[in-house]
Amino acid sequence: GIGIRKDDFDAAGVEYSGRGRRLENQINVMRAIWSGDTRSLGHREVGPPVKKSPEIIMGAFVDKALLINKRRWNLQLKNNILLKLPENNIKEALENYKKIYINFSNEELIEIESIDLRMKKKIILKYKESIK
Repeated sequence: GIGIRKDDFDAAGVEYSGRGRRLENQINVMRAIWSGDTRSLGHREVGPPVKKSPEIIMGAFVDKALLINKRRWNLQLKNNILLKLPENNIKEALENYKKIYINFSNEELIEIESIDLRMKKKIILKYKESIK
């Protein structure tokens, strides 16, 4: 993985720098394996291609994932925002969060307590109590 703690890399005897590039290469290898095209990467054939490649979800900004009523997830992000996800269309909800995230400054994000993405085409922002 990409990791953030240098001491983990030191313990494994792996260079800390270049970890993003290594992760990108690892993902490319996985995608080649899933598609059945490993020869282009200099690898031997490992089996038939999968019908549908798995979705890759990066969890670098998630502190906790909480299963709510055995139906949906709330994600407590490392920036202390609670992200409320819908039961279905999680990928679409995360894309909507991405749109919010890139359009808010760090100062604005600090003021947000939760982002509710459970309703289609509607986002509910809850600001922290200290914000008037």
